[in-house]
Amino acid sequence: MPSNHIRVEPVAFKDLLGEVIGRGGEVTVYRLRTDAKLLVKMFHHPTPERAKKLAVMVARPPADITENNVIVLAWPKQRLFAHGDNSRVLGFVMPAVTGGVPAAQLHNLRTRLLSKPHFNWRYLLRASRNVSNVMAKIHRAGYVIGDVNDGGVLVNDEALTSIVDCDSFQVRDVGSRHVHRCTVGMGLFTPPELAGVSFAAVDRTENHDAFGLGIMIHQLLLGSHPFAVRVSGHRDQPSIEEAIKEALYPDLAGSRAQTSIQRSNGRNADDIALRVATVLRRATHQPSKRP
Repeated sequence: MPSNHIRVEPVAFKDLLGEVIGRGGEVTVYRLRTDAKLLVKMFHHPTPERAKKLAVMVARPPADITENNVIVLAWPKQRLFAHGDNSRVLGFVMPAVTGGVPAAQLHNLRTRLLSKPHFNWRYLLRASRNVSNVMAKIHRAGYVIGDVNDGGVLVNDEALTSIVDCDSFQVRDVGSRHVHRCTVGMGLFTPPELAGVSFAAVDRTENHDAFGLGIMIHQLLLGSHPFAVRVSGHRDQPSIEEAIKEALYPDLAGSRAQTSIQRSNGRNADDIALRVATVLRRATHQPSKRP
């Protein structure tokens, strides 16, 4: 939409929209002409629900969305209104995250060598710790991510992590107690108790986020999804989503899953088993004990 049809809260920008840097099914992301450190995300189909959700987020951001001069949360800063219509929110302004690659590019040694060739075990461990800290920051502020996935986490050269697409978070309005739900999610990071559930019909929890975090850390440290398993005696092997739903964790006593499909990620798997496997198992298998 042309910039002359947009009013910004609380200040106005001239020639607001710059080049397009991303486009999806529901949004288009532009650079802000007047400030290279900011981006503009415009909705293709604005709704009153999105407007109300953004109002809460703009008014109540988490503490310290930057660490070491790095944006760790691409949090909405200002809403964008249709010119002459204070009730129609077209999108929002958010900080730009630079220098990072999606965590999904770091699981596999081949893609990691292309994007972050200096990343050894220490960097992967640091990235795992940092994304855990950012998630804890989100939870302390009263928000739930909901759609945890390795495409929404960017990792820079120092293994500092940034979470983007914050507007999809689950947001609770502390005044009205209304919950603006996260209506999206990826099956590879969805806990078994939510399998087959409409995300628009359920409140997500920090516990659900912990499952997705456990999956992400497992992939970073071991190079494979923990539920990428083979079941002995079956010609048709389960998909990862099916294995999650049936709790086919590979090394769990009594599980039908006999072996995991693992790739080395630069460290002996036995070392990881001694140090972090117990925590990862809790995060991905025991809902009441997820760390």
